[in-house]
Amino acid sequence: MLQAGQTILLPKPGHETAHLWVVLTAPDAQGQAMIVNFTTLRPHSDTTVVIQPGEHPFVTHATAVHYADARLTTAAAIAGAIASGHFRAHRDCSPALLQRLLLGALASPYTPEKIKRYLRQNQQQGGT
Repeated sequence: MLQAGQTILLPKPGHETAHLWVVLTAPDAQGQAMIVNFTTLRPHSDTTVVIQPGEHPFVTHATAVHYADARLTTAAAIAGAIASGHFRAHRDCSPALLQRLLLGALASPYTPEKIKRYLRQNQQQGGT
C-alpha cells in the first residue's frame, strides 16, 4: 500500500533523466495522493526546500524540490506503474525530511493553489 514518504524514480514526460518523486500524503478516501519531485538546484530553482547530500540516498548534490510540478495521482496508478516496470521504487524519506517537504509545499510560492488546498484539507482530515 502506498504511504507518505515513499519515493519513486521516473522520468518527467518528454525527458530521459529520471527524477525522484516523493509521495507527500497517504492516499485519501478516493485513493489520491500528492507527489512532488526533486531536481538539480539551479540559479532559477525554487529554494523553499533544498536537499543536501546525505539527506536521502538518491541525492548526490544540492537538490531543489520542484513544488511548481507537484501533482495529485492515484495510489493505483503508482502501484501499477511500479508493477509494470515503468516506475522504480527507491528508499523512503526519513520522517524529518518528509515533514520539511510538507511544510515547504505550503510555504512555496510556486506550489499550485489547488495542491495547497488539497494538502490543507488532507491534513485537517487526519491524512499524511
